[in-house]
Amino acid sequence: MHKWRFYVITLLILTAAAYPLWNLAGLLLHYYDIRRIEFGRLWAGWVCWIWYDVTMIIPFAAVSAAILLGFLLTPMLKNRLAIFAVATGIFVGLELYVSQIAARLDLTNLLLTSRRGFTPAEIAVLSLDMAIAWTVRMHYYVFSIIFILSVLNLLYWLAINKESKPNKRNIVIQSIVVVSYALAYIFVRTMQHADPDTLLLTGWSVLNAAICFALAAIAAGLCAASFTRFKGFGKYIPSILSVSSILVLYAARYVMLGGNLYLYHENAVITIFLRILITATPAIIVFYLHKKSGGFTPPPSPRSSSSQ
Repeated sequence: MHKWRFYVITLLILTAAAYPLWNLAGLLLHYYDIRRIEFGRLWAGWVCWIWYDVTMIIPFAAVSAAILLGFLLTPMLKNRLAIFAVATGIFVGLELYVSQIAARLDLTNLLLTSRRGFTPAEIAVLSLDMAIAWTVRMHYYVFSIIFILSVLNLLYWLAINKESKPNKRNIVIQSIVVVSYALAYIFVRTMQHADPDTLLLTGWSVLNAAICFALAAIAAGLCAASFTRFKGFGKYIPSILSVSSILVLYAARYVMLGGNLYLYHENAVITIFLRILITATPAIIVFYLHKKSGGFTPPPSPRSSSSQ
């Protein structure tokens, strides 16, 4: 591994993650400053109100921390699957922890600003209502994990010192997909309903959802393609994973919406057709790219590279 390349990439990650992580620091300082509040007696100690934007923390802070720590551990772990497992664990753990803190802060602010007293039983109910269940957030977890693994996979390729000249076209393809997915990931929250009383989305929201789903599936497929060669059953694994990732996203969204799915059109047949199209198209694209590249040949491990 080139040390200068490792340091440059680390600096770039820190630059991109600075704002979400700064907001996370503000949230933690805020939370631990009011940890002495006793809900039963509604007593508050000295509170230092520190500004932070929770929309920059959930889920961007956890995503940033997972990518940063996952990449920093690359020289130590020396295995992409181990890196992926650690980064996923960091993201899920931090996301669940921060979500609970945000809910606790919301409850604390409500108790401190309310003109009426709350009984311990009422406080317990409010605590449950304000904490969003992980099953509801699973939809965003899947999107985030695919993004984290795609970024780490690309950075692993860029940081490794290969024996032979790297396939620049493969790296360019992965870079385009990851950057496009990052943009779609940021704007995925802009989806709007055409009718507030239904789950029918506006035209822009349908396009946004389709693009985000497709890019997530392509990113997952290319990540799998970097572990397999285009021969035997290995040629189908990336496409299978691509389809599976979209099915998992639909299942997670189904849970999030309480047993429903967003509607893409007033006509149910058109909505079903669009869902099939969104599911199948990324798999075809991944299969074509995998075949065209002859297989995204995995780079050597850091151990073998360092011996050069």
